[in-house]
Amino acid sequence: MSIVDTLDSRSIRIACTCLIVVLSLVSLFNTVDSVGTNAFSSHQTLTTHSAPCPAGAVCPLSPAELTVTTPKSSIPPGQDLPLSGMLTTPTGLGIPREPIDVLAFGRIISTATDDSGKYTLTLVTPSQEGAYEITASFPGDDQFIPAQATLYISVSSHIPPPPPPTNPWPIVLSMLLLIVLLVLVAALIIRKQRKQTPSSQTNLQETAAIPQQQPSSFCRYCGGRIHPDSVYCDKCGSKLH
Repeated sequence: MSIVDTLDSRSIRIACTCLIVVLSLVSLFNTVDSVGTNAFSSHQTLTTHSAPCPAGAVCPLSPAELTVTTPKSSIPPGQDLPLSGMLTTPTGLGIPREPIDVLAFGRIISTATDDSGKYTLTLVTPSQEGAYEITASFPGDDQFIPAQATLYISVSSHIPPPPPPTNPWPIVLSMLLLIVLLVLVAALIIRKQRKQTPSSQTNLQETAAIPQQQPSSFCRYCGGRIHPDSVYCDKCGSKLH
């Protein structure tokens, strides 16, 4: 007996149920990984803002927008902390060669933007652990009004571990189960087709097994069965033609 003959609708239902369970687990794992990654990245979301024009004053100067970023939201004491940012117009055009003052860990570090409006510098975290505020300021000039941006970092010896890598096994298992389900469905369809439609070879064999019957007629004298080509009746002997 082949595997096709042993399949039924119950097997298909069981396979479908297993597939739904595996896909639900895969979706749950992906959701957990996504939540963990977003929570880790949210600490690096930085606040930027520009100084508004004073109320009631005539402001011919253009507004400027300043950003400050860091790749690390939590860092041990005594480590290098790279900072970078952009000074741009509201349309995103970089403002070159402008002074930037960074207030961090109780001291002010001065730098300047390059030709593209970007500035970079490296700080050293203090030995005392805690949460710190870092503020970058653009003092303004004869063309642009002042701007400011702020971010917060944590100086701690206990660095949270990075999010674990995504487990590929649920996806692999779901793909394998999907393949098995497709095989079961195809086998069930083949089985139903075999039951509903007999093969042509079986039809030929059944046709060949049916004996060919010769046409016959009856004698008009005694009513006995005779062959159409007979001249005399085999039963009563009467001449038929």
